[in-house]
Amino acid sequence: MPRLLAYIPLVTFCAAEALAQPAVNAIENNYSYVPAGLPNYGIAQGSIFVIFGSNLAAAASGLQGVPLKTTLDGVSVQFNVQGATTQALLYYVMPNQIAGILPSATPIGTGTVIVTSGGQNSAPAPITVVQSAIGIAASQPNFAGRAMAFDVNWKPLSQFNAANPGDIIALFGSGAGPVTGDESVSQIPQNLSNIPIEVDIGGAPATVNYHGRSVYPGVDQFNVVIPAGAVGCNVSVVARSGDIVSNFAFIPIAANSRNCSDQVPGVTLPAALVVTGKSSYNVANLILANSVVSNPAITVSGHMFPATVLQHATGGGQFQNFTLPGTGTLESGGASTTPSIGECMLITLVIPPPIPGAAQAATVPMQPTQLNAGPAINFTGPNGKASAPLQGSLGGTYSGNLGPSGSTALPFIPSSGGLFTIDNGSGGTDVGPFTTQINVPPPLVWTNMNSITSIDRSQPLTITWTGGDPNGIVSIIGNAHTGTPAQGGAIAQFNCTAPVAAQQFTIPASVLLALPPLPIPTNGGFAPSLQVSGQNNFLFSAPGLDGGVIDASSVYNLTAPYQ
Repeated sequence: MPRLLAYIPLVTFCAAEALAQPAVNAIENNYSYVPAGLPNYGIAQGSIFVIFGSNLAAAASGLQGVPLKTTLDGVSVQFNVQGATTQALLYYVMPNQIAGILPSATPIGTGTVIVTSGGQNSAPAPITVVQSAIGIAASQPNFAGRAMAFDVNWKPLSQFNAANPGDIIALFGSGAGPVTGDESVSQIPQNLSNIPIEVDIGGAPATVNYHGRSVYPGVDQFNVVIPAGAVGCNVSVVARSGDIVSNFAFIPIAANSRNCSDQVPGVTLPAALVVTGKSSYNVANLILANSVVSNPAITVSGHMFPATVLQHATGGGQFQNFTLPGTGTLESGGASTTPSIGECMLITLVIPPPIPGAAQAATVPMQPTQLNAGPAINFTGPNGKASAPLQGSLGGTYSGNLGPSGSTALPFIPSSGGLFTIDNGSGGTDVGPFTTQINVPPPLVWTNMNSITSIDRSQPLTITWTGGDPNGIVSIIGNAHTGTPAQGGAIAQFNCTAPVAAQQFTIPASVLLALPPLPIPTNGGFAPSLQVSGQNNFLFSAPGLDGGVIDASSVYNLTAPYQ
């Protein structure tokens, strides 16, 4: 049996000198991190939760063993739901984070949670309690990370210990449902067969032999049989209880061996660029794209805006330097969280509202330095020549429209494809002059785009296409965002990949159910969308670069409500 408690996120913070009133910012499933506002949010009876906030404890307690207590270092957590009061069983407390078990006796419904620390109570924060809402233990809960999965010998699944169709594996997480008995002590495993769940692997239902408690309080175990069909190092796995789906995670599956592999058509930047024994490397990623944008008719403030279908072409890209934290090798490997071909991944995020007067910056693990490659990148093809100028004074980023836009605009990449020449003139201060030619295949055409006027989240959705590089890949991305740019909100986004040669792909309902039902906004909110693109990647070189890739693609963007 693996040590599941070690998988509860645990970060040490310094103690505050004087503890102020505790504040609760969010409460989420400890393994899924699904934020409030999304349809698969909810804290299940008997599940492990995590509270994020401030001044929650004077210091970090460390992870507690059984029997778990309701008070830890002067901290307690109280739930008030449907007129009943219950006390959390605490795994650990920290100044900014608390993890514990929501007692199974807590009623289903909406209520509040109050943290008491150092004799002070937090303001009540909202909580939604459900019977079952599963979080799968994974390396990156809300970014589709590698699942915590084991074979029958309790050996972790990996690139070199992949599962085979027909194998029984064990997954772990929390949120399968309530149990009876003392939840503070080591548990006697009990199958929660009265609560039906579904586990999909590679989009196909897997046989579930067991779903219920492990020996650890609040931690659930799922014994499932690998279905036939999907193979790859990053095959999706998701659990579903009614219409509530878990976070997405990946597991490795091989057909006839224990070594998984992903045969990705085309060339991508990580596969194309291998830098060994360097602490700094220069790369370029250029794009040449035909785009089709379809917007439905909407009414805003009593004014009717007609439906539009516009096409245009864009070109550009980035030239950047990355510095490694030491001399080493940069290459692709088993750590990728890109779904295997034929798979989908899902991410969920909370976008906070902007802080007036404060700079909003994303945290990037490796901040690149921009490289100057000259005043413009030039694109010459069968339908003419156009340029993507340098944007801003810092260099590195190039962007431009390649020709006119409109419903009858001539596409820059013709329907038959063709030969394109790309150059940067006399070059720039960091990247010397280059000229490269690429033979672009006929662009992909999304054939059933006009028939999709709304998206039923409870049903699978099939996307069809023609054209494209028969050896290439299709990317299908959908997103729905609650709130507005001024208010912030929660976002769910999926990304599915498929081989062009398949000419169709069906998005599973388990993917669509994770997106919030969202109409076309009329108040400045975020528009729900579905994007289909065919990608063709080509390598190129230039003085001053360690490597570069050009993505010649056709991109379709459809604005449609998720219902």
